[in-house]
Amino acid sequence: MSLIDRYVAEVGRHLPSSEREDIEKEIRSTLEDTLEENTQKGKPANDENISTVLKQFGDPELLAQKYSPRKSYLIGRTWYEIYIQILKRVLGTALPIVWLVQIFVKHDASDKLGQVLTQSFGATFNIGIHVWFWITITFVILEHVGVKPSELDGNKNREWSPERLPALPKKRQISFTDAITDLITSVVSIVGGIVLLSISPTTLHPALFTVWVPIFLGITVLSFIHELFKLKTGNWTPALMITNVILNLVLIGFAIAFYTSQQFINPVVFAELPQKMQESIIWTIGISTAILVGIFAWSIYNSIVMSRRLQKQVELKEKK
Repeated sequence: MSLIDRYVAEVGRHLPSSEREDIEKEIRSTLEDTLEENTQKGKPANDENISTVLKQFGDPELLAQKYSPRKSYLIGRTWYEIYIQILKRVLGTALPIVWLVQIFVKHDASDKLGQVLTQSFGATFNIGIHVWFWITITFVILEHVGVKPSELDGNKNREWSPERLPALPKKRQISFTDAITDLITSVVSIVGGIVLLSISPTTLHPALFTVWVPIFLGITVLSFIHELFKLKTGNWTPALMITNVILNLVLIGFAIAFYTSQQFINPVVFAELPQKMQESIIWTIGISTAILVGIFAWSIYNSIVMSRRLQKQVELKEKK
């Protein structure tokens, strides 16, 4: 019954998760009933019988659309979850940092703090709109040229046949959505670091551009390579877990060292700021550092737990 399992799994891949289980059961039941009708009584169904029935049912993606019709869309189900995660990560983490940088760049001792904050917010909002627009355009292109997160589907013009069914999907601890989201986050971080080096605003501390940003870029490039392995492997193997632990420990050390150095703003500019604003900046960066350290620590804990779980599954299979 492997062909039927593969067919039902392929149909389910194109269904929303809320409807998937019920529709898969219905399709499987209908397939088995049709197969029984097309098979001589007393004889078991063979692959040829199953293949004939599956050809009658047709392309799994088209069948999924009949059970759960899609409305007009720019970004379909295949990419939508990844698209939303990328927006949350980029807009939720990058924009607050951009806002702080804008405050430092636009600050003038003669300006009122409220005016600086308002102007910086407006500039950051415009940047956010541009980021949202280009991310959306990228995913619209990916959707409409037929690119999929887990594969390149170059056989759409061929007539569908059961031979084209993919193998049953392997269970992944690291979903394609999470892996691709982490990969794109690394790319955005690298681009952001390069852009910051090219701008080098005088309001920021000189050590930021000679020490901290270059180190950050080096760590982020290593993280990007690690994310590629996560995408390919899909499971927390011992090697992947160990490298994840090392990278996140390095990131924790980097974040703490950067905060304790207090090398955020040009000392001349910082000295001109009101006392309350100085305290607010240090407090904000301290809270952000604590959140980042928490995220890195969780990544370490999660990878260790998942790796141990994978090892237990392997040991159970070997015993059987």
